[in-house]
Amino acid sequence: MTLLPEANPAGALGNQLTAALGTLGIGVGASGGSGGAGVSTIFERLRVTIGSAAFAELLQERHGLLQRVYASQWDAELHEWKRPPPEKGWGVHYSRLLGFSTEWLPPSAESLSQYLRSSIRFTKEIDGPFVVVTFSHPDRVFAYQLLNLVYSEADSLLRDQDRVEAERRREYLEAQLRTATNVDMRQALTAVLTSELRREMLLRSDFPYAARVIEAPFVLERPEAPKVRTLLMLPIIVALLASSAVLTLIFVFRE
Repeated sequence: MTLLPEANPAGALGNQLTAALGTLGIGVGASGGSGGAGVSTIFERLRVTIGSAAFAELLQERHGLLQRVYASQWDAELHEWKRPPPEKGWGVHYSRLLGFSTEWLPPSAESLSQYLRSSIRFTKEIDGPFVVVTFSHPDRVFAYQLLNLVYSEADSLLRDQDRVEAERRREYLEAQLRTATNVDMRQALTAVLTSELRREMLLRSDFPYAARVIEAPFVLERPEAPKVRTLLMLPIIVALLASSAVLTLIFVFRE
């Protein structure tokens, strides 16, 4: 999927509101979290949201995504997670020596958030502002469905959050306008309120919110080949871990 990230209209509007009312000596206490300095963009919020535990809980509640991602561990007949046999061998003892828990836990929202955070990749193109979003999985159909689902749900969630903030700001402005008597103050409030109403109207549309979809998701015709760097580094990492484990066991048994 290729996306064109949108700017942060909420941040820009928050700055406009603060500047317009600040000149009249009015502090804005209801501008909301998205109406700050505009340092982050909606697209950056989208990336953080996709990897959050709260978003994983939402996906599980609406779509039962845990049972699809970890299908091999789910018993559909008993409607429960399959408990694996107890692990044995030096790896378990080594983990315990290092203080790691070896207790089995069923997949959770935290597991799903870590999976999405590590599996969905965002790559910015060098020659432009576009971002390519990829997700790899052996099941081509599932890969296509998950990427579509995750993006649409995260985009809708951000839209809903900002819609609530926009309603709060509108209510605040309307309350200020009802009590304002100064002509300049009323004009400033009316101008900002008009912008806020326009934004609230846009938030009620069905257009993509965090980014414009330049190229819809598609599945590669052939599986992606492993990168050469990964193929070269994997044996080295395994060898280093094995050497570290052996040295630790030798040290422990000598003691």
